[in-house]
Amino acid sequence: MLQLHTDLGIWCYEPPNPPGRFSNEPGGELAGSRPEKLRVLVVDDEPTIADTLVEILNGEGFHAIAASTGDSALMSAREFEPDIVISDVVMPGLSGVELGIRIRQMFPQCRVILFSGQTATVDLLREARNHGHEFEIVAKPIKPQTFLAMIRYPRGN
Repeated sequence: MLQLHTDLGIWCYEPPNPPGRFSNEPGGELAGSRPEKLRVLVVDDEPTIADTLVEILNGEGFHAIAASTGDSALMSAREFEPDIVISDVVMPGLSGVELGIRIRQMFPQCRVILFSGQTATVDLLREARNHGHEFEIVAKPIKPQTFLAMIRYPRGN
């Protein structure tokens, strides 16, 4: 299996299912953990983007669903109990940053990955960081390989 080492900017071979990592096998199960698929909630006010990401994730064996607003994502999250939330930052109503904060209040262990193609993101993230909230961020457009690597290999692992 290949792993992206972001600090080096290179891909390296790594044996399958290293301890404490996400599996690179279909399903994205947590290695040595529960046997069910990782649940991923994708949120974007452009339904085509959310649906495409969900299709990619489900095709890779994850259990993914889409939401097109922050409010609908919160309602879905209560029932779905996501392991990972991937959200656009700039959306009408509830921003991705606000959504990430609320999701973590409900599910403290949930990973939140934010993506955006807008410069307004910097100010929202700075404000969140000033209040003690750190989020992973990726710029749009995102390549499917990069997207999947981010999900399977969290920073710091």
